[in-house]
Amino acid sequence: MMLAAWRTLAVPVRLCRESAEAKVVLALRILRISWLLLLAILLGFAPARAQEESEEEVSPLVRRGIELFGLGLAGEAIAVLEQAVAEDADAAPAFNALGVIYSRQGRFERAIECFDRAIELRQPYFKAIYNRLHLLVSQGRTEEALGMIEGVVERYPDHSDGWINRGVLLGQLGRVDEALESLDRAIELNADDYDAHLKKGQLLVLNRRYEEALVCFRRALEIAPDYQPAASAIEVVEDIMEKKRQGYIRVRHILVPDEGVARRLLGDLLSGADFAELANHYSADSSARFGGDLGFIRRGELIEVLEEAMFSLEVGQVSGIVRTPRGFHIFKREE
Repeated sequence: MMLAAWRTLAVPVRLCRESAEAKVVLALRILRISWLLLLAILLGFAPARAQEESEEEVSPLVRRGIELFGLGLAGEAIAVLEQAVAEDADAAPAFNALGVIYSRQGRFERAIECFDRAIELRQPYFKAIYNRLHLLVSQGRTEEALGMIEGVVERYPDHSDGWINRGVLLGQLGRVDEALESLDRAIELNADDYDAHLKKGQLLVLNRRYEEALVCFRRALEIAPDYQPAASAIEVVEDIMEKKRQGYIRVRHILVPDEGVARRLLGDLLSGADFAELANHYSADSSARFGGDLGFIRRGELIEVLEEAMFSLEVGQVSGIVRTPRGFHIFKREE
């Protein structure tokens, strides 16, 4: 899967100086590997621990329902779990399992009803709480998810996972200082929680605070020496810091075939539109799926007209429109 991801961010062949030479394309792909690995690491910056609690005691009916669902027999599983709801003294696990099944089926509102019923019956029931949280986030309902987790940390202020999830959600909403405070609170409650240190490092990387992030990743690895996400993060961030010292810059890119569209998009960008969103929606380049992110680039990789446009930018600045045989380009320097 990672190898496939590496291929998708290779710089389009016609942007290269020696586009006919396969070795140039390969070299450009290799130069993107660190950034792709970082993107993969940062995909982990999401609400934590939906179902990481230790195995709970469940009734034979709930266990059977879970087994049936694992065999792909969703209808039979639902019937058994509904029987468990009616017969079990503690129906919370049955409602939680039903919520998971309905989530997988795309019956989201029914799933939320089941999670809510499970949470109502057993307090606290963190497994159902975090399943519900993940469902909201998967639907893009981040504000609603944040409201939910605010209630969790208010009611259970010593529950470190609640503070981790609150920090992640705040970070996703761009409320960085509040997010860091929340993650620090989780670490105060459990200094040996390697996931809290990892999540804090990921948030710092998202905000280009690489040296601080390294401290967090190293602490996570110190706590859990075999924790591969932290080890990979250290390697990638150190490589990126070295690239920045060598004069690499990180750039986003939009490519469209029509000058009129390019002018409209440039106007939107200068009015404050989000570059990544526009790139994802309009760009014809393979980088569109990553918000136009080309990763780290140095002089000598691309044709001169594009390099002049990119390297003349200050961090955060958007270029004018650059025309090449491929179409009309707009760039933004990220770092």
